[in-house]
Amino acid sequence: MEEVQLEPLCTKLAKDADRLFALEEANRLLEEVQKGLAAYLEKKRLFFPRFFFLSNDEMLEILSETKDPTRVQPHLRKCFEGIHRLRFEGSVVKGMQSVEKEIVPFKTPINTAQAKGAVERWLVEVEARMFEAVHDVTARGIQSFPAFPRHEWVLEWPGMVVLVVTAIYWTRNVEAAMMKEGAGEGGSVSAFAQQCTKDLMKVVQQAHRWSRPRGGAGTHC
Repeated sequence: MEEVQLEPLCTKLAKDADRLFALEEANRLLEEVQKGLAAYLEKKRLFFPRFFFLSNDEMLEILSETKDPTRVQPHLRKCFEGIHRLRFEGSVVKGMQSVEKEIVPFKTPINTAQAKGAVERWLVEVEARMFEAVHDVTARGIQSFPAFPRHEWVLEWPGMVVLVVTAIYWTRNVEAAMMKEGAGEGGSVSAFAQQCTKDLMKVVQQAHRWSRPRGGAGTHC
């Protein structure tokens, strides 16, 4: 391009046989580089299949900054639908955070430095710790549910846990009510329906209290 700028006459430049050879060789080398890059990225994707959700450019952005594990943050939602950000303390991952800023700590922290720059290795650990943390927080939510009024209990747990645990207890209680009704204890299903409505109304009332302005116009809890 420097030569073209110095000598803009294309007919003169086009007669240079060496130039054509150089361009053909450059194209050949470029194809080799692209094939090598594709094979490299394919290897990384096979090791951590969630990388298939990322484009080549996004993967290169992550893999080119191996010394800074936080560079994966903008791309996490494509790999893990429910994870908005990871909770880093230095190079150690302590938990995960949703887009609603609900935090679920990992039972076993992940030291990204041990992967020695192999981002896909510690992301595989994130996947395992994610399942472990979700199982743990859900199990604790199930155990805690009977001990508190529902409108208080829902404030202590992530939304995902609230949905799963309330569905478990709803199914269990409906089944118990139907069995009682079948045994001649009439009104059990109806009574449980009324109890569900009462509990939900308390949750709605609590939500209304949260949405009221406090301390001045436009201020919400």
